[in-house]
Amino acid sequence: MASRRKLKKGIKEITDFLIDDILFISLDAKDEELAALELLLNRVVDLHDDTIAKIGAPDGAKNPQLVKKFYADLKAKYNEEIEAVESELEKYINLNK
Repeated sequence: MASRRKLKKGIKEITDFLIDDILFISLDAKDEELAALELLLNRVVDLHDDTIAKIGAPDGAKNPQLVKKFYADLKAKYNEEIEAVESELEKYINLNK
């Protein structure tokens, strides 16, 4: 398992990248799209905060197998949510072309 610090840095990088994308797209978005982009931005920030908080408190801290499973599940859920946000964001990219 990678260190918690590296995991947190990776999550922060992905979050920063998505926030940059959302803000960049919102510069050219219509008024009705801005509300949806703001919700998407809040979703990304909430996901970041929740995931970082969970990293510091793994389930089964005394059992290495449970900890490994906890982090694997956490990464899978995070990646799944990020993919959902990216697919939602692609809708706005395609609308602005």
